[in-house]
Amino acid sequence: MGTGFLILDRVMTWEILIAFVINVGEMRHRLDRVVERVGGRHQFGRPLSDFQGVRNTVVEMHIATQTARQALHAAGAAVSAGHRATAETAVAKILTSEANIRTAQAAVELFGGEGVLTDTGMEIGVRDALSGPIYSGSNAVQRQKIAKALGL
Repeated sequence: MGTGFLILDRVMTWEILIAFVINVGEMRHRLDRVVERVGGRHQFGRPLSDFQGVRNTVVEMHIATQTARQALHAAGAAVSAGHRATAETAVAKILTSEANIRTAQAAVELFGGEGVLTDTGMEIGVRDALSGPIYSGSNAVQRQKIAKALGL
């Protein structure tokens, strides 16, 4: 008796790991497209990639993508090793869902006016990313899981 929640928690853990690794793939693809775009588009006689602000934004996208990937990998490794890894999975979900939104918005901005057009496919990334903090247990719920793991 009372094992229903544990079963649900286990299922949700795997759901998070599987669903959000897809987000990392989307983020990586988005980053690749942005790197190509800023290297090939010129403003003021120079590639966009020559501008420090543009470079910094692309680097932040890279850091967000790598951090999300590493967090999901660590959580997945812990779960595969037989650990419950509730807090680790919650951290990975929050990092990934929030990074997905930031990188999607940055990509739209770096594509300029074309970023909001359906032809580039960048705008759909924003719409898709907005649901990440909500599904598979909202980020507010994930923060409560982390708080509980910290003994709060």
